[in-house]
Amino acid sequence: MGLTYMLSLHFKLLICLSLFILPLSAISAEKNDNHKNSVFFFAGRYSRASLGEAADPFEADYENNYVLGAAYGRNVFEPVLGFSTGPELGLACRFGERITWEIWGGLSFRHRGISLQRLIRVSPGITGGLSLVDRPIGTERLREDRNDGSAVLLFYFSPEIVFVLPDAPQWDMVYRIHHRSGGSGTLGSLKEGHNAGAIGIRYHY
Repeated sequence: MGLTYMLSLHFKLLICLSLFILPLSAISAEKNDNHKNSVFFFAGRYSRASLGEAADPFEADYENNYVLGAAYGRNVFEPVLGFSTGPELGLACRFGERITWEIWGGLSFRHRGISLQRLIRVSPGITGGLSLVDRPIGTERLREDRNDGSAVLLFYFSPEIVFVLPDAPQWDMVYRIHHRSGGSGTLGSLKEGHNAGAIGIRYHY
């Protein structure tokens, strides 16, 4: 994929999301970060790349399979030195060559991040747990056949970068790698499962 195409696919969408968030922030009565619950909606496209390669959206070898998902999260531990943690439970529809479903659950770890000239706050996060699908799709199906394994139950591991506008602290703009892995053969006799670069919105309440 070309550089111009990838900019259109990912980062131009982030700009659109920021324009969407600004008016939504007006309905928030409270402007603080003390909201323990969150809902997250995202969309992404799968690639043939490994996790490390998929982290670079300009170089990932994309395939014609996609994901639409939603997740509920809760902060169990209040921020300590900027860190917070809590469970995440999600459901996704995966489609392209065929329709399949995924559910996952795990723990999320996030940092409050840093403020860039008070224009935007950037923070890292990661979610780890287990992912269950009804049947494999795309590259994970090929890896399953190649290794005589099973991609039904794999580890879930999703690093993300979050962007927060000062006037809309309850809303996150998120870029996440939606990653399934066998953990070097620990589950399903697979090393890699599937990776999708995804963008989304998270609302804290």
